[in-house]
Amino acid sequence: MANILIDIHLAEGKVEEMRLQQDTAKIYFDYFEQEIFDKHGVDPDNYKESLKYHIDNIKTLDQIYAIVLDSLNLRREVTKID
Repeated sequence: MANILIDIHLAEGKVEEMRLQQDTAKIYFDYFEQEIFDKHGVDPDNYKESLKYHIDNIKTLDQIYAIVLDSLNLRREVTKID
């Protein structure tokens, strides 16, 4: 789940940087999101069910997001170095 969320946040950032109209941005994000699901071999409905489970069990979501944030922060630091 953490790896999928990392990729989703990176895709959101990519779309945001494009500075598109909202409807166009949604089209791009939906495309990137499907690529992420394909990459991880996850069915979108299963992802949504899993996310709902973790939202209902907030402690597990907090643990997952600690990993997500650490990874995203590390990527940002590595990018600054390059």
